[in-house]
Amino acid sequence: MKIKTKLYLIIAIITLLLVGEILLTMNFITIPMQRKDIVEKAWRHAYTVQELAPMLNQAQMQQLASDMVSRDPQLSYLLVLNRDGKAIVHSEPDRVGMVFDDAGTLSSARYGKSLQQIYTRDSDQPYSNHRGEKTIDILVPNYDQAGNHIGAINIGISMEYLGQMARRHYLAFGIGGAVLLLMFFLAAKKLYHDINTPLNETVRAIRRMKSGNYDEINIEERRDELGLLACEFNSMASRIAELMADLKEAHEELENRVKQRTTELAAEKERLDVTLSSIGEGVVSTGLDGIIVLSNEAAANIVAVNSNELIGKNIQDFLQVPIWEADLNIEMINRDTVIELSNHRILAKDGSESLVDAKGSPIQNTTGQVEGMVWVIRDITEKQRFEEELIKAAKLESLGILAGGLAHDFNNLLTVIAGNLSLARMMSEETDSSGEFLREAEKATLQARDLAQQLLTFSRGGETIKKTVSTTNFLRNSINFALTGANVSCEFIIPEQLWNVEIDEGRISQVLNNLVINAIQAMPDGGSIRISAENVDIDNPDEKLPLAAGKYVRFSIADQGKGIPEKYLSRIFDPYFTTKENGSGLGLATSQSIIHQHGGYLTYDSRVGEGTVFYVYLPASQREHENKDVIPTLPLKGQGRILVLESDKSVRRVLKDMLVSLGYEVDIAQDRTELMDLYRNALQSDIKYMAVIIDLTFQGNKDESKVVQSLLSLDPEALLIASSGYSTEQLVSYYKMGFAAFIKKPYGIKDLSEVLQNLIDH
Repeated sequence: MKIKTKLYLIIAIITLLLVGEILLTMNFITIPMQRKDIVEKAWRHAYTVQELAPMLNQAQMQQLASDMVSRDPQLSYLLVLNRDGKAIVHSEPDRVGMVFDDAGTLSSARYGKSLQQIYTRDSDQPYSNHRGEKTIDILVPNYDQAGNHIGAINIGISMEYLGQMARRHYLAFGIGGAVLLLMFFLAAKKLYHDINTPLNETVRAIRRMKSGNYDEINIEERRDELGLLACEFNSMASRIAELMADLKEAHEELENRVKQRTTELAAEKERLDVTLSSIGEGVVSTGLDGIIVLSNEAAANIVAVNSNELIGKNIQDFLQVPIWEADLNIEMINRDTVIELSNHRILAKDGSESLVDAKGSPIQNTTGQVEGMVWVIRDITEKQRFEEELIKAAKLESLGILAGGLAHDFNNLLTVIAGNLSLARMMSEETDSSGEFLREAEKATLQARDLAQQLLTFSRGGETIKKTVSTTNFLRNSINFALTGANVSCEFIIPEQLWNVEIDEGRISQVLNNLVINAIQAMPDGGSIRISAENVDIDNPDEKLPLAAGKYVRFSIADQGKGIPEKYLSRIFDPYFTTKENGSGLGLATSQSIIHQHGGYLTYDSRVGEGTVFYVYLPASQREHENKDVIPTLPLKGQGRILVLESDKSVRRVLKDMLVSLGYEVDIAQDRTELMDLYRNALQSDIKYMAVIIDLTFQGNKDESKVVQSLLSLDPEALLIASSGYSTEQLVSYYKMGFAAFIKKPYGIKDLSEVLQNLIDH
């Protein structure tokens, strides 16, 4: 008998004995113990009913019996009997009132006997039939609170449940036995394989020696399978001796040839490696089966792996497109075959994406036969990103131009409204009831001007225009404006004693708007934003807070969102970086730049699953803030001649009315030529204009500097006042153009009066 057969037979006998022993143990020990546990639990149920019976009424007892049976699948029924054997409570309500007159039940009900007293301990537990189901009866005498015997409690245990439990145990142990048997057979097979395989390998090795392999092998002769090895070894010994000399000579010659060729191949490979490594584009070479046999680092970098990791992989796995199967067959490859991919996305090992152009061309041997393909992969990710950024920049520039134009036209309309309102106030008496209405209208005009300034925020660039503001009022107004229409709540923790700050309101409002929008988008299902602020005195700045020593106002915007993943934390301030599907990636980058221009600092603290907090530091100001909501008092009047060049007809009319109301004489020029003629005639008549008001976007000439130069060449002492409805960056540049003052649209008669008075005084 072979070793394999003996081993399998022994394992089978052991397994069968073990499974039989388990089944016997279960039958004589495990199942009776489980049955005993179920009976004891039924006794406990009976005693529970006995204890609760005096405290419950009939309906409650009925509900208790039904609940206990419905919750315990081991119970078939539960009933309470009076001394006549009549069921006063039954888990099945339709059986209440029935008389149960079997001997055991009546004995317990009438004479107060328990189950053990009715039946001998030597016999099996009594069985009964309940609706076709065999059950075990548990009988317990029932007594009232005075100790008088009043009946019995009968609980039936389902034999079907016990049978199901036993069958499940048998099935489980049967399956376990089968699995155990299978495992033993698998183990036996593995053991036999571990023993027999080396033997068979040795036999095969000896047989290979007959064909020329001369490695020495010593095998001890045995009477089993190993004896075959010895016989084979002995039969080949003479053959090996005869071949040794010839093989040695041939080996030496072959070794010399191999060394020479290896040297040549090493030099060729070195030249090829240097060439491939110097190429900036990815190069991959494959066989006819599409398997990569050569790759440079540039190709490996595209998928974030080492070049050696690409060797042996299929080119379609590298390019992540089924080219070889869908577009190309081995039979179709010829010297003219070319495969091209344009703007193809490749997913790298680290999760990043690259955009590539790939081109595959055939490789031919010296006979012209195609042996494979060479692929040139060009990474165009940065090129594409640069082109997209140029497009974004162009769109933003166009948007800025549009916003600037709209704001200019809107400010012209507001100038007409504000001018007429201020004229109406001057004409009304203090006792006139319309005065209050006019004041409210002027205040609304100022608010509309602020809204226009919000629009200009997105169109302007250059230097910031700062003024001192109340931090408390500014924060509340800006945050409330940004929260308009949002599905989040906001908690303000802003003290009234905050230091003032000197800021460009429009730009800082843009920062707050960006941060609040980010907080809202971090909580798509709603939540709460906490806005807090405090005064901070920095004495010892550090690397974490790169600010000069001094007084600062710090405010924070905290959300309850998901937080920023750690892998993105170092890039959130990078331009055009965004995790949002429709985001531009400019919000935080722009905010950081604006805060830096104000001499402040923008930082954050984010925890995944908890939320994100952005902190803004702004230098405190010792100046008193301006109250922009105060309606100015009536203006001071003046005298003299004013020359006006204004593009908007309505603005020209209200501007003239305001100047006349202030006591000035007014001449209106329609274009640059008329402006120069009027000013030249005034100089010749010795009736000089006190000042010239020029709209920076008048229709006659788009190059305002030429007008200014022409006027100053006529009269170097000319007082020129610039007027504009565009962004306040004009405030920085108009001095360089030669203007002496600036009035920003929209303006009222008081603003106009102050500019003229300040110009005359200086």
